[in-house]
Amino acid sequence: MKYTKEIKDKIYKLKASGDFNDKEIQEAVGISTSQWHEWKNTKSEFAELLKKADSEFIENKIKKSARKGLRTLLEGKEWEETTVEYKLVKDKNGNEVAKKVGEKRIKKFIMPNPISVIFALKNSDPDNFKDKQEIDHTTKGEKISPNIIVQDQKTSDEINRLINK
Repeated sequence: MKYTKEIKDKIYKLKASGDFNDKEIQEAVGISTSQWHEWKNTKSEFAELLKKADSEFIENKIKKSARKGLRTLLEGKEWEETTVEYKLVKDKNGNEVAKKVGEKRIKKFIMPNPISVIFALKNSDPDNFKDKQEIDHTTKGEKISPNIIVQDQKTSDEINRLINK
């Protein structure tokens, strides 16, 4: 099979959809696995096309689904379920038929997930929501000067010079 723009476009579209694995894409465009690997190894443009398609899939499908799932976990979800009850009865001819005898509607709700809320707050506003807080209990922000005992003035002068740099 010849390496053409049409083939590249089809491969990109199939790969970016995330609905097909490499083998299925190869079969769809009519190339062998060895041809696929040859193009991947000898045509940098093809290798980049595959990487770009994977990135598009991750950006458009996976991240979108993750954001949608996180939104549900943050906001909760409400829906209504309907259960219909039937009873078997005999019609005029003696055949059994299902007759509706009742209907129940139940509203259901999933509460927001506190762990998801914590995750979202920590990642969207790390200055106000973080696990570690640094509090200086000893110096009130002042510089700590070490107490060093030396026996001669020359050493003392050298230490003071280094501290005050």
